[in-house]
Amino acid sequence: MARPPSATIVGEREMRLAFQAVEPTMREHLGYATETTSKEIARVAATKVPVRYGNLRKFIAAKYTKRTGFAVVGVRAGTVVIPASFSEIGPGGKVVAPGRYAHLVHWGSVRQRGIPFMLDAARSEQRYYPQRITRAAKDAERQEHWRLAYVGLTRAAE
Repeated sequence: MARPPSATIVGEREMRLAFQAVEPTMREHLGYATETTSKEIARVAATKVPVRYGNLRKFIAAKYTKRTGFAVVGVRAGTVVIPASFSEIGPGGKVVAPGRYAHLVHWGSVRQRGIPFMLDAARSEQRYYPQRITRAAKDAERQEHWRLAYVGLTRAAE
């Protein structure tokens, strides 16, 4: 079975430093756009994942870090108990961790065809993210303009 692909971000350190150098108002708006996109990817992925017991769907989550401006969408850690009535194991039920089998559902295995729910969700949001960033930049610029105008008016009134 082939290994799932792994990704690294070229220039990640530079991206973090550039994000921290951005003005706080702009950083807040850009962060909101990134957080919104990551939550939307998680929502779409949860609708595309196949449902047997519904556990994998419940564990798909997005996490945004304000300090770095990075968002991660994936399967969060944790376990769940499948009741004995659903389990083939026996009377005690079965403890499962959705994070341990999510890659098999996504990429497939020798016995089962994969359903790339996470990649499909990310691709569906690919065109909306630049639009959100552009809108966020305009909103931040407008907010900063009004803040500067207010400061100028209050100083002029003094």
